[in-house]
Amino acid sequence: MKYNTQDYEEMYRKDPATFVQEVRKSSEAASYLLKRCAELAHILGIQEPGKKEEVVAEVMVTLYERSLKTYKGGPLDPWLKTIIFNREIDLWRVDARRCRLLSLDDNMLGDTNNKTHA
Repeated sequence: MKYNTQDYEEMYRKDPATFVQEVRKSSEAASYLLKRCAELAHILGIQEPGKKEEVVAEVMVTLYERSLKTYKGGPLDPWLKTIIFNREIDLWRVDARRCRLLSLDDNMLGDTNNKTHA
């Protein structure tokens, strides 16, 4: 059966288990899920340019690799908000780690440069 956007909206809210099954086999359902994840990320306050897209991309990977297979039913919004929030934290950790490593590299280069010029 062919569904349209309104069908997916209704299915998402009234029959989440069927919607999740549709996402696994339909690019249109997956597109609706992508749009909904972006809306939820915005609601959660992720508005920094590029950050929302990065978080949503990570969420979609997580959903396809693990979460859609283990979905147990229930409302999708709280479940997705949790996944979005957790992916945002993961990305903050990666950014913080990257900044620390760059800082260490700068410190090491600074020490090397000071020793060679002394």
